Amino acid sequence: MGKARKCAAAVVRRAGEVIHINDSVLAARLVLEPRPSATDDTVSRLAKAVLSRIETKVGGTYQGLGQAVGEIRQRFAPGDSAWPRSVRGLHEAFCFVRHVTELG
Repeated sequence: MGKARKCAAAVVRRAGEVIHINDSVLAARLVLEPRPSATDDTVSRLAKAVLSRIETKVGGTYQGLGQAVGEIRQRFAPGDSAWPRSVRGLHEAFCFVRHVTELG
């Protein structure tokens, strides 16, 4: 009889790659511990905070910063377009971060 084969605590398959994790503590940590959300980064937190403040000030509910800025832009004088433009830029940065983290 040959040697007894040790079973891996976890096996990860990705495309043609197979990874065996023999350390049961590491396997449990990788599988069971909550992972940080994709929206825990600074850009996402800032975008959510700005959207929340816009909704509080205006008294409406919006799907995102793009929709909020689109609806309140007409409230600004033509010379005061820097703030809506910067919020729109924050919206675009948030969309980029979301795309990169969700689609990886």
